[in-house]
Amino acid sequence: NFALGMPTMAQLSETKQWIDTKLVFHGNALLIPSKNHLLTFSTIGKSKYIDATLSANFNSTPNMICNHYTETSDYILESIINLKKYISYGGSLDFTIKPLGNNKWTIYSNLYADKKYGEGINYNWEGYNFRWAIGSSKKKKKWYFNAYYQYPGKNIVGQLISPRAECWNISFNYRPIKDMSIGIDWFMPFGNNFIESEQTVDTAPVFVKTVNKSKDRVNMLSLKFSWNFSFGKNQNNAKPNFSGENEDNSILKK
Repeated sequence: NFALGMPTMAQLSETKQWIDTKLVFHGNALLIPSKNHLLTFSTIGKSKYIDATLSANFNSTPNMICNHYTETSDYILESIINLKKYISYGGSLDFTIKPLGNNKWTIYSNLYADKKYGEGINYNWEGYNFRWAIGSSKKKKKWYFNAYYQYPGKNIVGQLISPRAECWNISFNYRPIKDMSIGIDWFMPFGNNFIESEQTVDTAPVFVKTVNKSKDRVNMLSLKFSWNFSFGKNQNNAKPNFSGENEDNSILKK
């Protein structure tokens, strides 16, 4: 698989933008398009009690467009550059366990990990991605229950590391009639805060880290109600305006 990444107008503009009193951003008019080469392999297995998918991939992105930080005497300059080299390789495992041999009760899991290597203008770095989530669902004719957990993994894109936030939630939905649903969703019960963060790699000339903590999202109980209904007469009078005897010859109707 091959894809081409074009720089945006904002990334090409070298007009200085003051983000705050210590951080200035400007683009790079010398940016060139990046190329992405992706090689993947997947295998799928299905049975009455378990479904699984195993995938492996290798990704090379020459001239990848990436943020770059430089320290000056008065401020930190954030710009955009083309990397000399950026490669990654890894794989994923997805599976669904059906203890009853059907979809009335399922236990599902998603695991992904890869290794990354980047080479910039004046330094190299390594990093990795790791993501894992697991959940379970119970279905009946009138109700549906789901529990979900996301492990606090790690995600790196270019020179920016974004640790995944740890979270969990449970939900319950009841269907009194076919197209109506009444439910409760409880996000991070008994949790303290929802943390999202981002930082540059350790070898970057300028280390930047931001952390956001959301306390109003934890222990959040939501009531949900949905009702799907339709009205009017459904009809489609469209008909083809040609008749064909075979693939090579057809007669257009007047």
